Amino acid sequence: MNVLRTDKSMAVAIATTCFASIAFLLNTSAIVQAEIVDFEELNLNPNSFFDGYGGNAQSGTWTSGSATFNTNLFGPGWSYSNVNDSTTAGFTNQWAAYPGTGFGGSGNYALANSFASNGAYINLSQSMTAIEVQVTNSTYAALSMRDGDGFGKMFGGDSGDDEDFFTVTFTGFSGLNKTGLETGRVDFYLADYRFSDNSQDYIIADWNAVDLSALGTVQSVAIGLASSDNGQFGMNTPSYVAIDSLRFNSVPEPSGFILVPLGCVALLRRSRRR
Repeated sequence: MNVLRTDKSMAVAIATTCFASIAFLLNTSAIVQAEIVDFEELNLNPNSFFDGYGGNAQSGTWTSGSATFNTNLFGPGWSYSNVNDSTTAGFTNQWAAYPGTGFGGSGNYALANSFASNGAYINLSQSMTAIEVQVTNSTYAALSMRDGDGFGKMFGGDSGDDEDFFTVTFTGFSGLNKTGLETGRVDFYLADYRFSDNSQDYIIADWNAVDLSALGTVQSVAIGLASSDNGQFGMNTPSYVAIDSLRFNSVPEPSGFILVPLGCVALLRRSRRR
């Protein structure tokens, strides 16, 4: 009887230790593996930008944290900036976020120029689960939609009744460089004039948190922009969007979660045999 009681006590102790170990792994992973890409470590002079080209006409990349951003001199890609001009209209002010600062008043943010579908994209150093990103308009796009310019129309038209819109779509992929399986899509309206009550029409002028959890586990995320204002050569609305504070969680290595339960099973079997 003493042996049986000892074996039962041992089994309970093993089970308790196993559950505690698994809970510790889960909690540690959730805390340690979170990452925010906020561009603050990138060096810039005040009120300046880096377009990623460095005077070289070849396409390339730049990196912040565990994220790498594509660039292309004659096509879509990413820049980073701290330009604070929210009043100058036109192409000469294409590197400014409309709020005038990064998210939370910080200095740096990133800008995507993505006139081609999924033309601007982000590669991650490993598979990660997407959480959230802060999004806003560029000054160039916002003022074009508000006032119209030589290419883009004034949103709503003269009557204010035109059902105009401008959207950004985040698309997740399981592989690098927009390859592998598409994991999900998230749409966000940068401007929306489709309301029957024109007083509800809006152009985003501040930073907005966009939930990216629907993308799931990704190794690259692509950006697409769409507008109701299109012409012979494509979209007339300036194809720019600003982002900041991109948040991911690393996918924990499976070894810790596999080895602990297997070890527990082995110990429990051994205690039963005894």
